[in-house]
Amino acid sequence: MPYSEPNSATLTPTAIFGGMFNPPHFGHLHPLQDALNLLSLNKLALMPCHIPPHKVTPEVSTEHRLAMLALLCAEDRRFCIEDIEIRSNKTSYTVETLKQLKKRTQSPLWLFMGTDSFNSLRSWHQWQSLIQLCNIFVLKRGREALLHFPEISEYMDCSAKKPLNEAQLLSLHTQTGKVVALETKLLNVSSTQIRNEIRTRNESEAKISEALLPESVLNYIHKHHLYES
Repeated sequence: MPYSEPNSATLTPTAIFGGMFNPPHFGHLHPLQDALNLLSLNKLALMPCHIPPHKVTPEVSTEHRLAMLALLCAEDRRFCIEDIEIRSNKTSYTVETLKQLKKRTQSPLWLFMGTDSFNSLRSWHQWQSLIQLCNIFVLKRGREALLHFPEISEYMDCSAKKPLNEAQLLSLHTQTGKVVALETKLLNVSSTQIRNEIRTRNESEAKISEALLPESVLNYIHKHHLYES
């Protein structure tokens, strides 16, 4: 159930977007830029996962992923790195991470994710506790459909051309368990696609990759011979 926090309406939300970032790319950055504009938000933390519960541990080191993520953040100073999961030797469960973040801040917690992640939410560890800790912002693209869960208190929709109004933002500052579907740009790119291109790349494929991630990140990958085998 939603609850109110004292003075939470006056606090800047702690906004986070988690992922493997292996490597980070424009498919991460551009939809989040749309989301920040829709929410009049000026800070969002990218949170790399250390020990994923549902995915294979990355073949590149944590240090390389952090370095590439820092280069991605340099593209837009509204983004920063949250290393709370990287510093833990435990499996990265989002609900446990949010509990830790809640201990260190009184700010509202805003969790960003893609449609595919949201639609699989009920398979997440202690997901009912998760929605009691935060509001969820889904980066929805085109005709992607969101599943509706009765356990979630309220869904709010807006289009890419319609930022949330003051009343909606106030509600999101003072309550949890809400889901906001944010219409964002469709960029058909994945980290898996980029890794596969690099493994088999020729000159033309390298140019394709430059359209999918910052040149600084691509140069870093080439310099350290990442994903080549």
